[in-house]
Amino acid sequence: MAAKAYATANSATADVLFKNIKQGAPYTNPYYSFRGLVPPDAMQYYEQTLWLGLFPWLLILSLIWLAFHRQNIPVWQWALFFVLPGWHVVISTALLYSETVGAYYAYAAPLGFAGFAFVVDKIRQEPGWSSRSMRLALTVVMGSNLWLAASALTLSPQRNVTQAFIASDRETATSQTSPNVRSMMQQARRIQIEYSHWELLYWNLMRLNPAAEYFTSPAKQATKPDLTIYPLGSRFNWGTPTPIRARGIGAYRFGGTITSGEELIFCQGPACRPEHPDWDEFFFLPMLYSASATGVELAAAGPPLGLNPGQSGFARFTLFRAGTQEKEASPWIPVSNLATFRNKFTNKSLDHLQVEVSCASDNTCILSKSVFPLQPGPRPLIDPMPELAEAFNLEQISSLFSPAWEGSEGGGYWKFIWRLVPGTNRLEAEWTGGGGEKAKDLLTVISVSDKGVVLRREGTNGNYTGTWLTQSRGAVRGGTSWDPNNTWNAGRQKSTVPAR
Repeated sequence: MAAKAYATANSATADVLFKNIKQGAPYTNPYYSFRGLVPPDAMQYYEQTLWLGLFPWLLILSLIWLAFHRQNIPVWQWALFFVLPGWHVVISTALLYSETVGAYYAYAAPLGFAGFAFVVDKIRQEPGWSSRSMRLALTVVMGSNLWLAASALTLSPQRNVTQAFIASDRETATSQTSPNVRSMMQQARRIQIEYSHWELLYWNLMRLNPAAEYFTSPAKQATKPDLTIYPLGSRFNWGTPTPIRARGIGAYRFGGTITSGEELIFCQGPACRPEHPDWDEFFFLPMLYSASATGVELAAAGPPLGLNPGQSGFARFTLFRAGTQEKEASPWIPVSNLATFRNKFTNKSLDHLQVEVSCASDNTCILSKSVFPLQPGPRPLIDPMPELAEAFNLEQISSLFSPAWEGSEGGGYWKFIWRLVPGTNRLEAEWTGGGGEKAKDLLTVISVSDKGVVLRREGTNGNYTGTWLTQSRGAVRGGTSWDPNNTWNAGRQKSTVPAR
């Protein structure tokens, strides 16, 4: 219920108060992105959501008390007292934006609380109702913060100490692990965990097989692991390496997730098994994205990691707008030259990036495609991403839809025939209901991609969106934008269409 309330608050304010929020460099820190008015996981107990409890309010009250008794406070005590507020300003400025700024107070705590202790001692010695009120407030705050600290220590789904004493490998709400990752870890004996990002949860992996030997030094040849793990945060961010699909060229496979989908696990070695056998290999490319008055620039921030030695290929970077399919592409770049990639795009309205990897310097030999959002936050390998449709011509439309498609929708109640109008991308559609009802409308082919097709229905001003059921694109199944419960399926017509 709390999660639903927070989601409602975020959606209600996103388009009104925060529609112009800019994320990514240079506006936000690579490790933090704005997720809304309320963090979606704020109902959970851990140090970021519990933050400092009532202590900031006590600091404000103490500052007011100090202002009225400033003649008795030496300068050095004022300086110590302002360590914590000053630290808050400094760390917030350095991080640009952070939901977890409270977690960093430990760095300033020794000096900051020393200054606060001097103020408390002054309050204890002073007579009057204001000092008595402050002593009461101090008792309430210390008691509440003691309770919050105990909650974080024992109930936190991220770092509670009680989890370490559970004999069984019981998962918590935020520690869920893919069965494939669990199986790989349990079968491996020598495991190399690559250091890929700050605050890497080593224990969340090591608990799956405490008997294995673990290594994290860069000297992989000396350790000879049978499983190498490369963890990567699932939420896309320009400050972290970008996982790019590259069949036959990448050296890593996608093994699954840990921490309930928040961490991706890539692997290589004899014990490595991909979560899906037909999934492509991956390599990682650190990338930078910046916008200016003249357009946007996309560049590599360093050499790619995880390329198969001796394999060659080419990559192309295409920015596109999901809603309109506008696009702008870079030239094809040899994979061996990706470390120096830099390209400027003039269209600033584009919102997604597609990376194609090909065995040739054109689109005749596409090996893999990856799609990423330009705004940080979504999880490209877990959440659905929009597609950049193929550039189709009328000849391709004719070969795909001619002479007609037939199928059904509405739970099978409506049977339809969609006949291609020769020389166009339009289909004349006829429906027959289970009770003999008849209906006609006009469909327009909007996009065709590797995964499916989108057709626009004129009468409803909505879309049929379908996914291919066969590699030959002879059958499709999907839903409609005007009725989420309406499913449809269609395929090339098998019966003879009467001459019209």
